[in-house]
Amino acid sequence: MSQPKVMLLDEPSMGLAPAVVDSILAKVRDMADSGIAILMVEQNAEAGMAIADDVVAVARGEVVYSGQAGEARNHASVLRAFLGEAALAENH
Repeated sequence: MSQPKVMLLDEPSMGLAPAVVDSILAKVRDMADSGIAILMVEQNAEAGMAIADDVVAVARGEVVYSGQAGEARNHASVLRAFLGEAALAENH
């Protein structure tokens, strides 16, 4: 475990204070930058997209987006499914 190639994370922010979430996700991003492949499941869409390279967004069992994280924030189905209608109105 001292030299992992892949790390799987399931909801690393669940139940944590916002400051702790920021710290944990910063460490996850640092690990990814060091060459470790990270597969993370995260319901906090804003936090997940902020540190991800790529996103696969699933809503009600259906893939609604698959692509670069930076582009996901502007994709209508991602905004609607995870950030709400207000986010959709702000971006379009």
